[in-house]
Amino acid sequence: MESPSCFKSPLGRLVRFLTLASALFASLPHALSQTALTNGLIEYDGKIDWGDVDEWVFNAEAGDFISLRMAVDEYKDEAPTPYIYLDFNGEVLWSESGNFRFDMNKTLIAPYTGKYHIQIGDVNGVPLLGRIEYILSLAQSGSPFTTREGDQGGPLTNGLRHSGQLIRGDSDMWSFEVEAGQNIDISVVETEAFGNLSIGLRVFDETGASVASDFDSTNSKVNFIAESAGTYTVIVQNDSTDDDANGSYHLYYSRFPDEITISEGDEGGPLQNGARTTGTIDTGDVDLWTFHAEIGDPIDISVAKTSGSISPHLQVFAPDGSSVVWDSDSDNAKVFLYAEQAGTYIVKVENGNANAPQLTGTYDLYFSNMLNDFVISQGDEGGALQNGARTPGTIDTGDVDLWTFDAEIGDPIDISVAKTSGSISPYLQVFAPDGSSVVWDSDSYNAKVFLRAEQDGTYIVKVENGNANAPELAGTYDLYFSSMLNDFVISQDDEGGPLQNGARTPGTIDTGDVDLWTFDAEIGDPVNISSAVTGGNISPYLIVFAPDGTTAAWDSDNDNAKVFLRAEQTGRHVIAVENGNANAPELAGTYDLYFSNMMEEFTVSEGDEGGPLQSGARTLGTIDTGDVDLWTFDAEIGNPIYLSFAETGGNFSPYLIVFSPDGTTAAWDSDNGNAEVFLTAEQTGRYVISVENGNANAPELTGSYKLTYFNNASNDGYVGFVLSEGYPLAGSGFQDDLNEDGFSNGLAYALGLPINQPFSDTSPTLVISAASSDPVLEFRLPEQRPNDITYKVEFSVDLTTPWAPIATLESNATSWQLNHENGVIETDGYDVRIGMRSEQETHDGIFLRLTVGIE
Repeated sequence: MESPSCFKSPLGRLVRFLTLASALFASLPHALSQTALTNGLIEYDGKIDWGDVDEWVFNAEAGDFISLRMAVDEYKDEAPTPYIYLDFNGEVLWSESGNFRFDMNKTLIAPYTGKYHIQIGDVNGVPLLGRIEYILSLAQSGSPFTTREGDQGGPLTNGLRHSGQLIRGDSDMWSFEVEAGQNIDISVVETEAFGNLSIGLRVFDETGASVASDFDSTNSKVNFIAESAGTYTVIVQNDSTDDDANGSYHLYYSRFPDEITISEGDEGGPLQNGARTTGTIDTGDVDLWTFHAEIGDPIDISVAKTSGSISPHLQVFAPDGSSVVWDSDSDNAKVFLYAEQAGTYIVKVENGNANAPQLTGTYDLYFSNMLNDFVISQGDEGGALQNGARTPGTIDTGDVDLWTFDAEIGDPIDISVAKTSGSISPYLQVFAPDGSSVVWDSDSYNAKVFLRAEQDGTYIVKVENGNANAPELAGTYDLYFSSMLNDFVISQDDEGGPLQNGARTPGTIDTGDVDLWTFDAEIGDPVNISSAVTGGNISPYLIVFAPDGTTAAWDSDNDNAKVFLRAEQTGRHVIAVENGNANAPELAGTYDLYFSNMMEEFTVSEGDEGGPLQSGARTLGTIDTGDVDLWTFDAEIGNPIYLSFAETGGNFSPYLIVFSPDGTTAAWDSDNGNAEVFLTAEQTGRYVISVENGNANAPELTGSYKLTYFNNASNDGYVGFVLSEGYPLAGSGFQDDLNEDGFSNGLAYALGLPINQPFSDTSPTLVISAASSDPVLEFRLPEQRPNDITYKVEFSVDLTTPWAPIATLESNATSWQLNHENGVIETDGYDVRIGMRSEQETHDGIFLRLTVGIE
């Protein structure tokens, strides 16, 4: 210690000698007046007159923490130079002197057990009238302490914010009771400072041993788990080099598990399930919240900063006080857990920025227990979902929206959450009635799940932002919920509902949208459904659910999803139509839905084709993407039927299928150019013909077609056909256009006619031939034919332009009879040629009816 300047004079050296002698005398056993120093108590009545020495004593155990503080409060006359010595049995442990305003402090660990001595005096010892008034305090661990009335300190209340003030020479002592294993959180925050105040925080166990400590200019903070039970001591004091500094503070104390007290104006307490709870973090503040859970309960908690500069820190403690899970983030701290203990859990919320513990701000806390009833905060979204509806929602930073639906075992459930604005990445999770997680999905645009309920009861749907790298993001969404076994609603501007058989029904798929359609069917009904893109870039996905909720059929394609099924159950079926591109679930677009039940009456949409067929007539139609045209005819058992479905334009592959009156398949054919079937009716009643594109690898193909139908029953016992508007029948060998003579030049068409077995090898044929200079219609008999059968050919011509019918008879020509207005030619086995010669180059309005049969 450097000698004061006053010691350099002769008088000063004398004073120094007297002072040192006094110090030496003080270190020896003597009978000077000694005052016991009380732990935790500030002594304000210390006074030193000239030549006076005050002596204080206290007892300590080896290992105790000792903090001694002395500050000169007042002086009279000349400025003093105070000093202080601390010794144990003559061994000086601390000595210090300073100017008249000097604050002297010393912290140490007691090296011995026993009585310690403190001596305070004035180095100068002059003038005769001089006097020092000082403050002295002792803060010691391991022993009880006393708090002077009006000072701060004493027992801490769990969860409460305590206020204190540090004056010169002051140390505040606090205490709390603790059980082994309890989690302790303490922070001391400077609220007002004079000078370079730096608050030190020290915690000691019941033995006096140091447990935790921290020192910061604005916020000192400690957290630890008590290893032993007992009374712990907290010492708060100024630890800066500026001993003259002073100020006020707040002390936050939390102990759990235990009952919590919330300070007035602070936040904390029981959380309400599903609610958004607001809070404020002041510097050093710790908000404690609680919730009750049973083992296995799924718990979701997030803390989102709403203002200020805090970095939310969230930690959850189990009923036994153990730390379960925690998270810290600059904007939103978030945790999910399954409760492993039953009882009361504690949620601790604070600022987690260790580099800036002084920061403050506000937050929203979202708490969700998926197994309990929940509330919906005002302005928030959640609650019971309406089947089939589109439900809008908003995700704020950290927000969790909870929705519910009831289901029974086996129910097919489809749920999707589509972002409609903002920058969230939708996250969707479904919890079963027992709280187990059933299914989840997360996507940058549309999170989507499908499940079959494995439990009866209420399910919970959790919707939130799933971007772990940017949990602060917010945005809006549409939630689509579909339960295929329950009645559903159709949101405004959405599509769905009962389908009209045979009709083309338009629809729109927005991001995440699922359109639900229904139809009734009976067991065995043949049903054809297709969903074709008409705009946008969706990949249609089509799935059909039977009345019991099982999947009856499904398909997905880039352009047209298509299914054919025979109903295995009677009742209401549900069709779900959506975008099936899993790699781009955000896509949207429009579609046409085609539905056909061959056993029911059907309608024909405006601009589409279908309906009853005329025997022998050629019918024109168009196949759009996914289009199915339905045609009908009546037949009786034994009727010979011929059908031809020929492409006349485009690039589709004709597919033709005939359904009997009982819905069974009577015949079918598929071909690149012409699908053609011959059949004998095995049932009496209405037959349905379904024509469509049969190219499964290119279901989007379209084109035009000619459909020809030929039925014996409509021609008075003869099998015949009609050539209308100057066009021949569709079939092999025919072209769409006639030459100027009205026939297909150089091509032939063969049509079998019944004798004993329909269309057998012994059937006669009709051909168009250009074997001569004039194209003719030729009736050819088979080489093998019964001799006792007479064949008859009838024809009539209705001309709006002048034509000249001719007849060419070959072989036994005398056996033929011909009249051009209502000509009849009979033969017992020879060929006949019938031709028509054109008298002009163009021909409109020609109608030729030609009937061929067996008499």
